[in-house]
Amino acid sequence: MAHNINHLLETYRQLQGDGEDWVLATIIETFGSTYQKKPVRGC
Repeated sequence: MAHNINHLLETYRQLQGDGEDWVLATIIETFGSTYQKKPVRGC
């Protein structure tokens, strides 16, 4: 999981330098039914 977060943050930092406005948002809670992928195993 940490690798995914680091990759996301690095990409966001790169996008910040392109002169456009960007927003990074994180969903911390949902209500009702939501789509969820099966967990990735290995590595």
